[in-house]
Amino acid sequence: MLEDIFSKAFQKFPSVPPPETPADPEERLHVFIHAMFYRFLSREGWGGLSGQGKLIAREFLDPTPAFDNIVETYIRPQKNILSAIVFDVSGGKLDQDAVLSCAVSIIGQCIYYTFAAPIIEKIAGNLAPIEKNLDFLSDHVFRFSLGGIQRTINTLHENNGFARQEAHQ
Repeated sequence: MLEDIFSKAFQKFPSVPPPETPADPEERLHVFIHAMFYRFLSREGWGGLSGQGKLIAREFLDPTPAFDNIVETYIRPQKNILSAIVFDVSGGKLDQDAVLSCAVSIIGQCIYYTFAAPIIEKIAGNLAPIEKNLDFLSDHVFRFSLGGIQRTINTLHENNGFARQEAHQ
């Protein structure tokens, strides 16, 4: 069941532009984020917490052994795709740890809008992660992520090439 749910959503909303469509790194990042929002929240995807997304959320929060295959087949490859995009957006200026931190933060923003949708709707109704707002939200997370990547590059430069915080050393 999980395999079918993931397979259909990833076919409907691929994380990368079609091979015949040349895209620069920023365009690839935008496509990736857009696909995540539509996969998680649209009616044609998992439908947020009111649809198949409820099952997905349950698996994210308390994974069953069946979810291990989903992680290896879909989630880890998505992390790898996004990490390559972040590296390219940075112009190769980030080390592997900084790239991974940025990638996980981007994924986290998209997932947060899904799992916290009921609270977001209560505190920021106009920004509710509902179908009509998905383009706006994916554009926002895209712009916010570009700013975060740039700030990470700046921090790396300011610290003479050390992007990691002291807690990681």
